[in-house]
Amino acid sequence: MLFFWAALIQSRWAELSAMEWSVDWRRALIALAVFCLYFLGQGVGWAALARAISNGFPFGRGLGVWLISMPARYVPGNVWHIVARIDLARRSKVPPEAVLVSSALADMLLVLSAACLGSLWLPFWAGSSWVSVSIVFCLLCLAGVQPPVLSFFLRLASKLLHRPMPLFNLGYRPLAALFMWYIVVNVLSGAAFVLLVESTGQPVGDLWPVLASAYCLAFAIGYVSFLTPSGIGVREAALTAMMGLYMPLSTAVVLSLLARLFSVGGEALAVIILGIPLAGRRSQSKDSGI
Repeated sequence: MLFFWAALIQSRWAELSAMEWSVDWRRALIALAVFCLYFLGQGVGWAALARAISNGFPFGRGLGVWLISMPARYVPGNVWHIVARIDLARRSKVPPEAVLVSSALADMLLVLSAACLGSLWLPFWAGSSWVSVSIVFCLLCLAGVQPPVLSFFLRLASKLLHRPMPLFNLGYRPLAALFMWYIVVNVLSGAAFVLLVESTGQPVGDLWPVLASAYCLAFAIGYVSFLTPSGIGVREAALTAMMGLYMPLSTAVVLSLLARLFSVGGEALAVIILGIPLAGRRSQSKDSGI
């Protein structure tokens, strides 16, 4: 995948080097900060789920566990962040099953909400006749967070993994509220991407909803690809293909790669600001016998 991107950039290097880029560092830093809030929002969602499922997992500790574990997803295999999360949560006497269930639910809600927002890109691309398709898809996403539907998949996972799953006692209202929370979280990611595009001097104008929803859809595609760690390469390819309809392909390539860099930077910032301090506080509490 990296070889593909290197070859693509090399093939269009003459066009890229001829382009005039102007960087608005204020907007770029704001975009980085919004990406940071986006990752913190994801952590808040998982911490709330883990607390509800494990009956008392401290919220702050859960947020710290999520933040510290997430960088491990860049390791090939796409499971190491879950392994790290299970190990960290076990120190707080949270059973592995609760971590698995809360992680699965959080990922599902995150991807469904991103796909829901991403479906709004279809009418911009294929015309107003696709509005009804987007509305139906959003309603199906809401139906997907019904407790009976989720319970079915959890029972199926329990049989496949041969492990007992914790009692799933969340009603539709808290699940719908969490779904809407992840909608807000993904709106932040789309806004961060639009700010990043604007920071490079590219005209956005009325395209901002197109770019925001395209980024959300590309994220959902990359997340479920399972081909590369954290969808690296797949997300950028999808985003480039969609943005290439509205701007030169070389510009779309650069912006998709910049989006990955700023996304990783926002995640690192979230880990530094809250993840490491929360992990340090947990270690101090353990050492003191609290």
